[in-house]
Amino acid sequence: MQATQPGGSQWPTLVDWFASHALGLAIFTPAAVACWTGEVFHLLHAGRRKRNGLLLLLVCIVTIGVFGQSRFHLLYCALPPIALLAFQADASAVLVGPLMCLAIAVWFTMHGSGPFWIEPYGSMQARIFALQLYLVAALAIALPISVAQAQRNRLIARLRDGERRYQVLAENATDIVMSVGLDGRIIYVSPRIIPVLGYAPEDLIGVRYSELVLPDDCDAIVTAFESLTAAKAEVSLDSRLRRPDGQARWIKTYLRLVVDPFSGKPEMLAVTVRDITERKTAEQRLADERTELQGLAFRDGLTGLFNRRHFDRELERVWRQHTHAESRNPVAAMMIDIDAFKSYNDHDGHQSGDECLRRVAQAIASAARRPTDIAARYGGEEFALILADTDQHGALIVAERIRAGIENLRIPHPACQTGIVTISVGVAAQRPGEDGDGSALVAAADKALYSAKQRGRNRACMVDTDVVSHIAG
Repeated sequence: MQATQPGGSQWPTLVDWFASHALGLAIFTPAAVACWTGEVFHLLHAGRRKRNGLLLLLVCIVTIGVFGQSRFHLLYCALPPIALLAFQADASAVLVGPLMCLAIAVWFTMHGSGPFWIEPYGSMQARIFALQLYLVAALAIALPISVAQAQRNRLIARLRDGERRYQVLAENATDIVMSVGLDGRIIYVSPRIIPVLGYAPEDLIGVRYSELVLPDDCDAIVTAFESLTAAKAEVSLDSRLRRPDGQARWIKTYLRLVVDPFSGKPEMLAVTVRDITERKTAEQRLADERTELQGLAFRDGLTGLFNRRHFDRELERVWRQHTHAESRNPVAAMMIDIDAFKSYNDHDGHQSGDECLRRVAQAIASAARRPTDIAARYGGEEFALILADTDQHGALIVAERIRAGIENLRIPHPACQTGIVTISVGVAAQRPGEDGDGSALVAAADKALYSAKQRGRNRACMVDTDVVSHIAG
């Protein structure tokens, strides 16, 4: 069987047929997709129903006005409502609008009215074909606008949603959230600042953040801002902020640089402020307690002088320090004992004895004037001193000063032959050497104290260097 070849006159008809159907598919396919995906039902959304209906009604009215007459060339007047529909309405309305325009235009064109009857078209088929091209052109204008507008609306919605979420988090966070410009001026403050620091957010807008902290901490804040802007890092620091009532609060400030994602340039600073006053107060209380405990560990509770434990540690430290020093200056030790103190206690009682110990301790501390002098209660009625960089002559002068100072207190002591409280002092001094330690020095001073007791008390005695060296050996 032989295939029939189409004649040359059939080709234009076939091309017209194909083009006409292709245009029809181009017009109806978007609408079919909208119906298939359910997008068309968005027309009935309660929040958009009125706006979509008014825009579609405008398209219908303008299309009727354009195609309902054949005197004026108003064909392109039907495009602005479709463009407006693309800008303002949902995608479903954009797809339905051209179809309504097409239905109205076809009806008027088929009944001999409209702009296509003004032009000298050869047939009705040519007019319909031109009408299809016109609608395809309208869709080509409307659909890209609608897609771009939909993307824009989604972006705006995401931005609004992000802003809303940020605002909810900022307003309900336990910390204070701020946005600060690169110049250090506050742009935004969360309401949390009202109960925490007592400021109204609107009163801080435009204020430099560094102006809120105390002057002593201002330089640290300014330096942190500058380093953050230069290094694009995160910074945290503690500072003190003054409340409107004048009360100072400790705050911890977290600074983070916000960079514009498009330009890559710094945009502003995100600042989080946390009130740490309670933590700082607790830390200070612990530090005070630690200092107090340290004082209890190394201080004598009755006299306020150092105790024997601290005396032994300081003697070892001073001796070691002078051993390794180039000059090797001498170190002096002094042992002090209240004369006939047991009789004083037996005669006046322990309370008076404690008061006597306190007064003697004050006199000894007053005589030990240099910051390096260490005065301690060695035990019972015994006291001890360490005099760094002091030779025998200098130590003896200090000893005599202490003895005379206590004698001048004129504390009554009926059991003593002088009638007042006196002391006996033993003094020893030596240059530290590589061998031995400070214990020999104390032993020598104690030997000198025994000698002072033997010689009648109320005096200061000294042993020479050879005795100290003999004890050390």
